[in-house]
Amino acid sequence: MGYSYLENRLIIDINKCKLIQIRSNKSKQNMSIEFEIDTKRELIIGKASGKVSHEELKEIVKQMVNHPNYNSSYNEIWDIREVDEIKTFFEQTDERIEKEKEIRGIKSPNREAIIVSNELQFGTARQYAILAEQIPLIVEVFYDYDKAYEWVLEK
Repeated sequence: MGYSYLENRLIIDINKCKLIQIRSNKSKQNMSIEFEIDTKRELIIGKASGKVSHEELKEIVKQMVNHPNYNSSYNEIWDIREVDEIKTFFEQTDERIEKEKEIRGIKSPNREAIIVSNELQFGTARQYAILAEQIPLIVEVFYDYDKAYEWVLEK
């Protein structure tokens, strides 16, 4: 069953209740996830575009925590406004949260801001926010980059 929102579609296999897929009618591009670690601001700044899968999310977390400037106390801001398609499974999301919890080594709740451009991205990011409380991360979802940046830098 599909639901249409402007130029985006949410496709959920109701029988299995497992697949979340967000797809834009824009031209498809390969996945790109990049991040930088700003040690002065104690902030991880990331951006994703194109198609994003569970495996790619796991890999970027590994790369991030293995980066020489990674610090588990840093807050994060992720811009996913250019993501065309997100494929993940509920079970894999739980698995990803458990893995992130294990490898990040976060002792106290950090802030993570996620910037989105549409309702489907917003809904997916909110689902992640609820699960991420276990890491522990305090995740907020924003449509406005400046508001997200301001929030994530609050002490």
